[in-house]
Amino acid sequence: GGRTVTAADELLSCLGNNGTPNVAFCLDAEVIRGCSPHVRAFIAKANDTYLPLQEKSYHVNPTFSAGDLVHVCGQTAESNGFVTAECQDIRIVGHRKPEPPLKCTIGEVLCGDLPFRLLRVSGKVIDAFVDEIDTSYEHVIISSGDGSLGLSIPVGTAAAGRPRQLVGAEISAVGVFMPFRNGFRRFFGTELNLQSHDDITVLKLPPADPFDVPAIRHLRHPNAVSIASLGRHRATGNVIAVWQGNNFLLKGDDGILVNVSLSTDPVPSCGESVEVAGLPGTDLYHLNLRRAIWRKRSGEVAQHEAPIRIRAKDL
Repeated sequence: GGRTVTAADELLSCLGNNGTPNVAFCLDAEVIRGCSPHVRAFIAKANDTYLPLQEKSYHVNPTFSAGDLVHVCGQTAESNGFVTAECQDIRIVGHRKPEPPLKCTIGEVLCGDLPFRLLRVSGKVIDAFVDEIDTSYEHVIISSGDGSLGLSIPVGTAAAGRPRQLVGAEISAVGVFMPFRNGFRRFFGTELNLQSHDDITVLKLPPADPFDVPAIRHLRHPNAVSIASLGRHRATGNVIAVWQGNNFLLKGDDGILVNVSLSTDPVPSCGESVEVAGLPGTDLYHLNLRRAIWRKRSGEVAQHEAPIRIRAKDL
């Protein structure tokens, strides 16, 4: 029996980690990004305010899309301390040419001044992995001279693992900047929310040889923050210890010790001479490589991690 919110900016203030549940709303808006087969959330714009909405169910109106003018009514709802705007009724009242994504740099995204905007951002893929907790999502990390940014992609099981083929590629991606989020990855950092792999365009293919990357020994006195945005580096040497199924200790040719955490099993055997490529990281004492791949020093690629040869039209 309370008041119904009709202004987008007022509704937005009710959402998120410190939101207000059980607030009724009813407003007219333009759909900026519609729902997808995997996600019932969508982005709308009203009076120059961009806000996240979601269908009460997956089948309220599965046909609405970007550019549709809609009348939505619903109520804010709380789950695990996070408040969302659930639309119980969505009516299409018109249509206009969809608003195009705003082209910007990674640095501009990191400033955080573009909440819930549909953005196009370019960068080099430095990492790609399936979410450790929710395997229906994958994450791609892109980097440029002004920082690194995460891309979150909902996927079907048939497409799982596909972004790993992009490591080392230059890409352009279209997604929505999410200034806050619910769930296990609430501390993931700044990211764009994509709808599918189709939101990624490959501008430059990755190297044909995934081990054709700079040597880790070329890093001189890096700090923990700066190495977070580095792409793959490599190291060569002998395996002197193996543990926990996907970790081993490499004694490099130059005598340095490198802890290696693999992206896949199996691990090499102790005493084996190998070449490793992975993302640099640090325990504040050593430079290590994580989410790595490896092959025998002879140049013969290990059977479990053959070089990925892809064409632009395959991506």
